[in-house]
Amino acid sequence: MTNTQRRAIITSYCPKQIYRIYSIHLPLLEELHLLAQNVIEVKSFQLDDFKIGFHAQPSMQRLHLHVISKDFVSDCLKTKKHWVSFNTELFLQYQEAYARLKTDACIKRLTKEQIQELTASALECNQCEFEAKNMPDLKRHLLEHWAQRQ
Repeated sequence: MTNTQRRAIITSYCPKQIYRIYSIHLPLLEELHLLAQNVIEVKSFQLDDFKIGFHAQPSMQRLHLHVISKDFVSDCLKTKKHWVSFNTELFLQYQEAYARLKTDACIKRLTKEQIQELTASALECNQCEFEAKNMPDLKRHLLEHWAQRQ
């Protein structure tokens, strides 16, 4: 096997983005999801408390799966852009990605217009009907939800 052939195999098995995966990559997605489930289980958390999926507007070169707590109580959450990337259609849930690959054999890109519209979305709470004016307001509200669960 030549270096070019090896590179082609590695590249096709480790795609760079969600838009470069096809139905042949379903086993890779299954493996990523299993790893996500294992991390949640090892940490003694409940699977239902997490979002598992991909950014529809990837921020990194390599395909990667996000496992993020649905409470969103985190010092890392600082900007509206970050919030909408996980709480609009800019975040593609694992189940949705898998289903699209299975039925359509690929995942279609969002248009620039769709991305702009989603990025401009209101700061809506992911747990109720509350609409925040800004990120500090939303973060205070999310802390109230979290405190009620404790």
